[in-house]
Amino acid sequence: VSPTASSHRGTDLVDINVAAINPYSGGLGDLMTMVEPSIAQATQDIENSNLLPGYRLKVHLVDSKCSVSDATFATQATCSTGPQKHILLSDSCSAACAAVND
Repeated sequence: VSPTASSHRGTDLVDINVAAINPYSGGLGDLMTMVEPSIAQATQDIENSNLLPGYRLKVHLVDSKCSVSDATFATQATCSTGPQKHILLSDSCSAACAAVND
């Protein structure tokens, strides 16, 4: 698929699926709820620009629970279910980052 700038606002947008893996619970508490508005605004800013004409960002929020085992499970689950993820955003909890980075 090779979208053009003219299809930027059309209905035939190509989805770019982004998995944002951060804690809704666990050691850092409900951090993801605090950053959701920033993620939504950044996504909207990109879509309103001509940075990715013909594409639409779809962000999938995933709870890592700020633990290595839960982050590993969440990463594997989000990558193996639903639409293919094109981008993974790593966890803000340092212990759980390894699950996403590995």
